[in-house]
Amino acid sequence: MSTYTDAGGQHQPERRSDPTLRARIDEALAIVRPFFEAEAQWNGHSLDHMAYRRLRDEMPDLSQAEVHVLVVVAARIFGGQSS
Repeated sequence: MSTYTDAGGQHQPERRSDPTLRARIDEALAIVRPFFEAEAQWNGHSLDHMAYRRLRDEMPDLSQAEVHVLVVVAARIFGGQSS
């Protein structure tokens, strides 16, 4: 099992189970970031539903579950609320 170094400098076991999806996170975040920016909100709500559609269009090889995971990750990173 691989490990990573946490913020405190301690080695921790790697918990991620899908390295292929993890490798695509940067690409996915770049695609959906505009939907989570403050200027893109509609009445105080993020446009995460549009992020789902855009990811499905841009990355058609991903399953619906993978798209959902990526949008939830984006919502956590950018501070939005995922549905």
